[in-house]
Amino acid sequence: LTDQTRERPAAQKALSRIRRAASEMSDFTQALLTLSREAQSETDPGEICDVAEIMPRIAEEQRELLNGRPVGIDCRCGATLRVQAPPSLVTIVVGNLFRNAIAHTDRGAVQCQIDGRTLRIRDSGPGISPAHINQVFDRNFTTRPGGYGVGLYLTKRICDRYGWKIALESTRGGTVASVTF
Repeated sequence: LTDQTRERPAAQKALSRIRRAASEMSDFTQALLTLSREAQSETDPGEICDVAEIMPRIAEEQRELLNGRPVGIDCRCGATLRVQAPPSLVTIVVGNLFRNAIAHTDRGAVQCQIDGRTLRIRDSGPGISPAHINQVFDRNFTTRPGGYGVGLYLTKRICDRYGWKIALESTRGGTVASVTF
């Protein structure tokens, strides 16, 4: 398909979306299979993933979700942050947080930063309503029409499974999602 659509930018863009969706579905399936196992000991302790290595790929894949909105993406993830977990699960956690930051920012910036063992994703959106901040990790909770309320729920489940601390801080000036691995 890549060869057949090389001269058609619109088709290349659609093909890029298909690739991203297939990758996300694969990661999602792997996450669900891993979480369906009852015992923590069933996870493969030998898998190691570097968050700093996957951040640029996630940022690039999610960039198309901007749909022309004036939002800059700044990922300062030069520091190595290795975690003992399957890359698919780390990708789900980071991807969901990054996707939410982009989805809720109409203008401004989405910034990613690694500080020690903590990844922070900051957006300049309107923030999460104080009435909703305590519900965002609940299953089926969503503020978006057509949303399923599964992304942050799954993210929280993965974090709990691996003993990672996830937190959201929100004001009218934006939201900061942090995961301490």
